[in-house]
Amino acid sequence: MLKERVIRFFEFPPESFYIRKILRSLYPETGLYPDVAWSLNPRYYASLFKTKIYYDAYPGSQGEIDDIVARLHLRRVIYDP
Repeated sequence: MLKERVIRFFEFPPESFYIRKILRSLYPETGLYPDVAWSLNPRYYASLFKTKIYYDAYPGSQGEIDDIVARLHLRRVIYDP
């Protein structure tokens, strides 16, 4: 059952060293990468987008991300500072 909820690889691995570190720490628990998403801070990754991104605010912590995820009924999301 747990194997049905995890993925073996990422089609597009995260660019962030911080997110890669978090994912590596989750891997030993099951031997597989969990089915998670991660935030992308546009301030640090502006070069990835063809269009300039304007945003009012970016979540300030994992707690804020968790609140958004709970409100929108999304899967687990890891905060990228």
